[in-house]
Amino acid sequence: MRKLPKLEMRFLNDKHLMKHFLLAVTAIFFGIASVLAQDINRTWTVDSLENTSQNRLFSTSETLELKDGAFKILATDANERASGDYLHQNNLLVFYFNTPIDTVRKFKISVKTDSSLVFAEKNAVYTFKNHDLQVASPATETTNTSPIIPSQGFSFGSLRRGILGMISLIFIAFLFSSNRKAINWKTVGLGLVFQLVIAIGVLKIAFIKTAFEFIGKGFIAILGFTQAGSEFLFGGMLDVNSFGFIFAFQVLPTIIFFSALTSVLFYLGIIQKAVKGMGLLLTKILGISRC
Repeated sequence: MRKLPKLEMRFLNDKHLMKHFLLAVTAIFFGIASVLAQDINRTWTVDSLENTSQNRLFSTSETLELKDGAFKILATDANERASGDYLHQNNLLVFYFNTPIDTVRKFKISVKTDSSLVFAEKNAVYTFKNHDLQVASPATETTNTSPIIPSQGFSFGSLRRGILGMISLIFIAFLFSSNRKAINWKTVGLGLVFQLVIAIGVLKIAFIKTAFEFIGKGFIAILGFTQAGSEFLFGGMLDVNSFGFIFAFQVLPTIIFFSALTSVLFYLGIIQKAVKGMGLLLTKILGISRC
């Protein structure tokens, strides 16, 4: 029997440890996801109604209380209008009425977060908002909301700030340079001019502005895919109003998604072509190497 070299044995051991590590991380990850799974047990207030002219169950501003398998429908004067038991499984919600009459009504849930709940019965759509968040929102709005200052457009002050910013960045780069004599100031000047041309094109020239907006919408759509996948995995933990900003849930999924997307594009050779094209453009304009 052939004796494996030490390097090969070490590689096999490391591979074995890595496999167990990945399995442990996966188990912990799905354990946390299951613990943090979305729960509809709370008080909801009717926010909007659609196509509810016939056999309407709720009215505007009424309250739906869901707690431990029991439900109550409260009118605007807080008096109980209906009650019973409910069953919630996946996207199915079933109400078993005890009062005012003994009946059963089934609904299909389309949106389920900590801040909103939407379910439908045939064509009728009922949209709810978290009652507790609605009660707390006025105080937070008055203390935390700051007015958005509109853009003042181009002025001498904005031009002065822009020039000061560019000079400051160049000065900082000059101070930290290891070989100041080798700085090609022509390349620096061409780079600044190129940036200004792009800025003017984006702000003032219609077709350039449209092109950048089209690219921006593409990235927004990709971020939308990331958001949808994150909501499927973490549910209401993405609600910043309820849980605050959590780096692991708000940022890390986007980083992982873009890393995977970049790897796929690199495998297909698209990244190489894009970098080659950009390098060729910069080579012609600034006279530098593609690297």
